[in-house]
Amino acid sequence: MRIVIPYRVIEENTECVKEYDEWYPYADNLEYEFSVDDVKIDYSDLEDIVEEYLDDILEILQKRYKKKLSELKKADSGKF
Repeated sequence: MRIVIPYRVIEENTECVKEYDEWYPYADNLEYEFSVDDVKIDYSDLEDIVEEYLDDILEILQKRYKKKLSELKKADSGKF
């Protein structure tokens, strides 16, 4: 999975420290918080996530969306 961090976030949280004749980047806090709206997932990454967590996804669907799933199943069976 590829994660892109905007350069401004890095610039605002990183500074350089000079030791002898060389500059070294230094960051106080390497943990960044982003909202869900800031995240973009590629389709291939989504497939990997679903493949890895399929059992958990199915369990959530069965618990929270049981009624909706049964409605979809009835609608599907009516087509044939």
